[in-house]
Amino acid sequence: MRRPLVVRPGDRVRFDNKVHTVVGITGVLVRLADEHGQSSAMHLPTLMTSPGFEVIGSGGARRLAPGLLDGLPPSEADRALWWHRHMSEVLTGLPPDGRF
Repeated sequence: MRRPLVVRPGDRVRFDNKVHTVVGITGVLVRLADEHGQSSAMHLPTLMTSPGFEVIGSGGARRLAPGLLDGLPPSEADRALWWHRHMSEVLTGLPPDGRF
């Protein structure tokens, strides 16, 4: 299997026989959280060259599909967008627009 060149916040990876979520990247330092909430940090090259490493899922698109909320009253659409922004940040560590 060909290994990806980049991992992003929100990606799920297998490392050290455990599933982790990439919760942040600063330079070449990657912050991971395992399924039990234990966090760790390591250098990206070490992670990506470790035996058994694989990306098993992507954080995927964090933006809502265009027109998805068109049928809602404006106040409900605003509330849904508010929840979407905060849930995206909880799940991936980043808001959907990438701005803080």
